[in-house]
Amino acid sequence: MHSISDEAHYDPEIQRIFGLWSRLDQEIFTPNPGESVLERMATDAWESQDPRIRAAWEELTDPTNLPALTEWAAQSNMHAEARRASDMALRICRERAAGQP
Repeated sequence: MHSISDEAHYDPEIQRIFGLWSRLDQEIFTPNPGESVLERMATDAWESQDPRIRAAWEELTDPTNLPALTEWAAQSNMHAEARRASDMALRICRERAAGQP
């Protein structure tokens, strides 16, 4: 779902954040028994109650990732859904960094 722009391809922080997005995508696309991938995709990661998705989202939005998420969100080559998720991750990361719930 997420990709790296050519200019950010070799930035180690962008590579690290890309790895966290990849982990989140992996959790979303690995359904629990009796669950479909479509069911998992119908819920935004930040609203998911699945413990694996929640853990991946929490790791991604950890306040220590704020500089890298800011750089990630500055990329201009995202499709609409990736932009929406990236903006939400950045917003939640900023809130967590500021000590907000």
